[in-house]
Amino acid sequence: MRIAHFVIALFLTQGIFSQNAISFNAEDIRARGVFDIRDLTTIVPGLFVSSSGSAHSTAVFMRGVGSCGSSPAVGLYVDGIPWLNNSSFNTKINEIEQIQILRGPQSALYGRNAMGGLIRITTKNPIDYQGTVIERSMANHYAHYTAVSHYQRFSEKLGLSASVAYRSGGQYFNHNISGLKVDADRSLRAHTRLLYRPDEASKIDFFANYELCSQDAFPFYLERVSDDDYFKDQLTQDIGRITSNDDNTYLRHMLNVGLKAEYNWSGVTLGNVLGFQLLNDDLKMDGDFTHLSLSTVQQMQHSRTLTDEITLKSRPGVWRHWEWSTGAGFSYQWLHQHFSPGSGASRLFDTPANSAALYHQSRFFDIFNAKGWDVTLGLRLEYEHASYSGDSNDWWQLMPSFSMQYSFAKGNVYGTISRGYRSGGYNCHVSDVPSLCLYKPEYAWSYELGTHLNPVKNKFFIDASVFLTNVSDLQMGQTRPFWVGEITRNAGRSRSFGGELSMRAQLSDRLQAHASYGYTHASFTENNLSSGVSCEGNCVPFTPQHAVDLGANYTISLPKMLGRQLLDRMVVSANWHGLGKIYWTEDNQVSEPFYSALNAKITFCRKHLEFGVWAANIYDSRCRTFYFQRMNRGYAQLNKPFQCGFEMKLDF
Repeated sequence: MRIAHFVIALFLTQGIFSQNAISFNAEDIRARGVFDIRDLTTIVPGLFVSSSGSAHSTAVFMRGVGSCGSSPAVGLYVDGIPWLNNSSFNTKINEIEQIQILRGPQSALYGRNAMGGLIRITTKNPIDYQGTVIERSMANHYAHYTAVSHYQRFSEKLGLSASVAYRSGGQYFNHNISGLKVDADRSLRAHTRLLYRPDEASKIDFFANYELCSQDAFPFYLERVSDDDYFKDQLTQDIGRITSNDDNTYLRHMLNVGLKAEYNWSGVTLGNVLGFQLLNDDLKMDGDFTHLSLSTVQQMQHSRTLTDEITLKSRPGVWRHWEWSTGAGFSYQWLHQHFSPGSGASRLFDTPANSAALYHQSRFFDIFNAKGWDVTLGLRLEYEHASYSGDSNDWWQLMPSFSMQYSFAKGNVYGTISRGYRSGGYNCHVSDVPSLCLYKPEYAWSYELGTHLNPVKNKFFIDASVFLTNVSDLQMGQTRPFWVGEITRNAGRSRSFGGELSMRAQLSDRLQAHASYGYTHASFTENNLSSGVSCEGNCVPFTPQHAVDLGANYTISLPKMLGRQLLDRMVVSANWHGLGKIYWTEDNQVSEPFYSALNAKITFCRKHLEFGVWAANIYDSRCRTFYFQRMNRGYAQLNKPFQCGFEMKLDF
């Protein structure tokens, strides 16, 4: 086993290369303890995924572009199918083959909600993988995980896989009055995949997965109370303590079904990807998160999403100087929400949305007979329709992309220009105020320069990039006075710039090391959100200014014991990562200083068996992973404390 480290290179996406992608294979994911996309925060420079109390909403930011609302700015694709609702983002997938992170706008190929970047997850297929895998792990704080997967290849043409996994994410926080745990996180997942290749020219791929997620949610504590708060004297005892007196729970049922078909001719490939997602959830929340009975909220959503994409692309090498891909796609989302405040009548909201798009992208090699110079041009035309309560809006989007690359013996250099956008929509809960109900799409222009170098062949790699992103019609969350929810409004403009640097080295046959650093400065260039008070020049919230990741692993071959080879090798690994400074509010009055954590792991390996012991956050660094303001009060959630445990993997 080797320690996980990312690889930045050219990856084929939708049939066309992406300049700046980070890839983790199954071994990397296991070595670094990546259980869901939140764990990528510490190992991908420029990416921040907050722990926001429950799986109901996942705030994902990349290079200063992101969202805390229901419309994500960073897209998620699983086995080639988009998951458009960010209530589905916080999922545990145990049969992952690869995770790719594409930074910067990807809208020319992937359309809406990929203006900040894209996360692509691919699961293992049953023709390439064979056998049965049993995984078991346990850790302090009542965390444990069990998974069984089987991959069966019936012939060279047909394969079937099935897996089931149960995870208890641990219980880290106590209620300061009752003493009970308040953050139990349990999930049950089942997955199956059927792959059929009747001949060399065609392929049919069917997969389905179901996940049940049950959480004791929102381990928030009160941190700040304004001087003019009517309940200030009564709330003093709640500061710094978890004291909610009403239920905080989240229950989610999610089903995903996909069908992919592909046929190859001598020069082109025709493909179709059809996906369907069903998501039903139930959120119950103490609206004030204190011992007082000031407000409660129950919110249920029933979401059905249907997507389809048809692509026609050239096969590699058919045209000497040209590769191309063109396609058409559509999506339709039915979203029914039931909102029930603690006082007042329940309300029902239906917000259907649909979109259709055409795109094309071409890559030209050795342009003008200049060896090593490549140019990629892309263009996407997308139509989007959203409606609510008799009102409807239509948006047309044109998203171009351009990149140029020069390749040489030791690597390449590249430059890209691209435009992205994020969907508009409705704040259903404030339909009584028409001016606040509708918010428009958000747009971004991004510019990037970078290089991938291999100065010592297969021994030392350097990847570096700098970027500039300008965002207009910026969508930001705002809490109305005495309102327990949050609305989205177009807040003006922002600009983010920075860079990333990574290095990886094979120092010897046994020793590997990696280091990465990312810097992002994202600020408002125009802002009128905070009750008419301009925040121009302030930093955009939820964007770490610095991200550092350092790690190494050392492999030791083990001798025979008592005349028998009980173990083949031992791998010792350590990793240190840090993030910060992070501003939590647009007025920049609340921030998180730079914080860091140290992780370590020892893994013993023998043929089909792996056994490891690990520790995370070894020096018990404490920080906030989420902060928000509601009803003129500030609330926060802490990170996980020191953790340790063991894991076992048996494959046969």
